[in-house]
Amino acid sequence: MASSRAQPRADAAFELAHFLPYRLSLLSRLMQNLLAENLSDNGVTSAQWRVSLCLAICGPSALKAIADFTRLPLSSLSRSVAQMAERGLVRTGRDPADARVACIELTTRGRRQLDKLTADIDANCDAALRLDGAEKARLLHTVGELIDRLTPHLQEHDHA
Repeated sequence: MASSRAQPRADAAFELAHFLPYRLSLLSRLMQNLLAENLSDNGVTSAQWRVSLCLAICGPSALKAIADFTRLPLSSLSRSVAQMAERGLVRTGRDPADARVACIELTTRGRRQLDKLTADIDANCDAALRLDGAEKARLLHTVGELIDRLTPHLQEHDHA
C-alpha cells in the first residue's frame, strides 16, 4: 500500500537535497512559518508587522510609500493601518509638505510593541537555528550578497 507522504525513490537520479532553488524555497517556507507563529502569539498580522517595520525605518510616511515599501495592496494596507490605529500603535496626520496627503506614524506604544516583537522573533530564530555568532554573521553576509545579486536581475524582468 502506498504511503500518504511522497517518499523519494532510492534510485532517483535527481536529488532535491542538491537543488538550491528547492532548498531555499523550503528554508523560506520554514522561516515564514516560524515568523507567522511568533506574530500570531503576539496578536500581530504579517501586514501589521511590515507596516511597523516600514514606519520604524522610514519614519512618518504616506500610504502609497508604505505600500511601495511593504509590497502590500492598498486595500489590505488600509485595513491594517486602521486596525493598528484602533490599538494605538499608529496615528494618522497630514503631510506638512502637502496637507492633502495623509501621513502615518508609529506611536510610542507601537514602537515599544515592535521592539518587543523584534526581540522575541530574534530569540526564537536563534533558538531554532542554533547558529553561533560567526555562523550567523556568515549567513547574513551570504544572504545579503545573494539579494544584491538577484535584485537587479528581478528588476530587469519587472520592467520588461
